[in-house]
This record gives sequence, C-alpha cells and structure tokens, in this order.
Amino acid sequence: MKQLTNDRAVEIVFEPVTAPEPWRAFRLKTSPYPLAAEERDCFAGVVDRLADAFSRRFSVYPTLWLDTQELHQDRGSKLFSRNSGQWSTQMGFCFDPTGDPPRPVRMSDLLDVDYGTKMKIYDRSAIFVSDLAQTFPAYKVLAGRGLTVFLFFDSDSGSSQTLLSSASTFMQRSRERLQPLMSPGAFQGFRFYFPLLSSASMTRVDAQQLDAWLDSGMVYLREVFEEQEIFLLARYDCSAIFEDLGMRRLSVADGPVPWGLRIESVLED
Repeated sequence: MKQLTNDRAVEIVFEPVTAPEPWRAFRLKTSPYPLAAEERDCFAGVVDRLADAFSRRFSVYPTLWLDTQELHQDRGSKLFSRNSGQWSTQMGFCFDPTGDPPRPVRMSDLLDVDYGTKMKIYDRSAIFVSDLAQTFPAYKVLAGRGLTVFLFFDSDSGSSQTLLSSASTFMQRSRERLQPLMSPGAFQGFRFYFPLLSSASMTRVDAQQLDAWLDSGMVYLREVFEEQEIFLLARYDCSAIFEDLGMRRLSVADGPVPWGLRIESVLED
C-alpha cells in the first residue's frame, strides 16, 4: 500500500492482470497472510464494498467457499470450530486446475524434500457455506487469513433459492469438469471440486477453461496466500464498479489500467 498524507491515509491499488477475453482480472497486493488486525479490517472492508457494488450494478450475489490449507494459522481452526455450526457447511476438494494433477503423497516426496522446504501436499479440503444468511458473518470471522473465496451468481433479487440452485449446479458440474483433472484414482468421490485461481494462473488458462470451471459464476474474488494478493476475476468490464466505489483511474492508457482507492487508515508501509 502507498502512504499518501500526514493523516495516514493510504491508497490501495488494483493492478490489471492479463486474462483471456472476455474475462477481466485484477490483483490487490497484500502483506503475507494471515494479515495483521488493522490490515485485515481494511481489506475486509474493501471486499465488502466490492461485493455490494457488483450486486447493485450487475445483480450478482456472492456465495462463500473456504480453502482450508492455512486454516491452522492464527487461531483459524479454533474460530472455525467455534462458529461453523451456524454455517451449514459442505465439504469438497480444492486445487489449482492449471497446475500439476493432484495426487497422494509418495515416499519420495518425503525423502527428496530439501531441509526447511515446505513439501507440496495436494490433499486440500474446500468448504461451502450453504446457509447464505451466514455468507458475510462467516467471511468476517475468517477474513484476512488467505482462506476465503467469493463466487458470484446471477440473481435478480439475491434470492437464496436461486443462489443455492446455482451453487448446486456448479458443484454437480465441477464433478464432471474438474474431477477428471485428478491423477488417476486420486481424490475421488467429493461432493464438489473447487478451482483455486490467482493472478499467476491466468498465464496458463484460456476462456473456455474458465467458462467450464466456473460454470455460471460471474465474479470470482479470492484471498490468495501463495501470491499475497486479493484476486478479482469477472466477466464484466470492472471500470464502472471501480467508479461506483470512488476509485481513481491511475493511467490514461487504453485497455485495463490500475485503479486506486484512498482509505483512511493507520496502516504503515
């Protein structure tokens, strides 16, 4: 984040990421996850405003999915255990579909890993918060830990029935479109398979794959702990959304450009 004034206001910048047409992508750089409390509150507020802006302008509404890889960090497991009884959670599997096919751990993985290096483990649980009234309460509990993903679907009125139907169809089709990307025989039988996308994965994907993996999802908004970012992927030109939020265009160039949002904060560089 960029320090602006003596009153410790900051400007956060959404940087454009090259994505296959007609998709648009941006990244917001963060500190390493889990975020400190002040930064967590700052970015959670930005995500909340983004979600509201997309709903108002395009009549798309968020559903919440969790990548549990880093749930053990910063009391995340305790917070989840304490609150998840209210969330009506459903369990699935999540992975980067642009990477290596997920497979079980092998003995060679244990023997070949360099000292001090984190071994890659493909077994990665995903959670869907199916009580949609708990979408934002659940997000506020776990925000800023590199766990949360919002997937937005069309709904004229934000109807829970419509959103749940879209989420259910997405889960069904994920078994058809994403489960085959597993290594043969690995990680079968999950209720759903959720794609973990990021700015880095945009270099390895085409529009047809995004359409298949996200099904009728219109907007994808993820905290990405690997890349230290908040990643935004949308089927829309996001300029109108950024203008709705009072953001300023940081370049006069044609095409996708950076956008800045000034926030009153006590955060330091």
